[in-house]
Amino acid sequence: MGEGFRLHSGVLELIAGMALLELKGGSCAGASTDAAEARPKKKNLARGIKASQDGGEVRFSLDLNVDYGADALAVGEAAQELVRGAVEAMTGYRVVEVGVNVVGLRTP
Repeated sequence: MGEGFRLHSGVLELIAGMALLELKGGSCAGASTDAAEARPKKKNLARGIKASQDGGEVRFSLDLNVDYGADALAVGEAAQELVRGAVEAMTGYRVVEVGVNVVGLRTP
């Protein structure tokens, strides 16, 4: 990253939220589960995601809902990989931590 360049934490949280749209077996706690909404609203994508930045390093805390019957550990690990990959690819920042909190269960 260039000298003096910094991304707002909200941008980092939105990148993570967009990446989590691909998550199988769960979703970000702020994502709408209403089938009538084909596309989630941008403001909801970052809900349940917190990012903190220190220089070129970023830490995330994710609140996830896991689908009933899904392997919660596998869903959490997949979420970590999706967020890490997207943020590092788009920003060049190093993601040093992606903490996952399972806060809900989505039922069929």
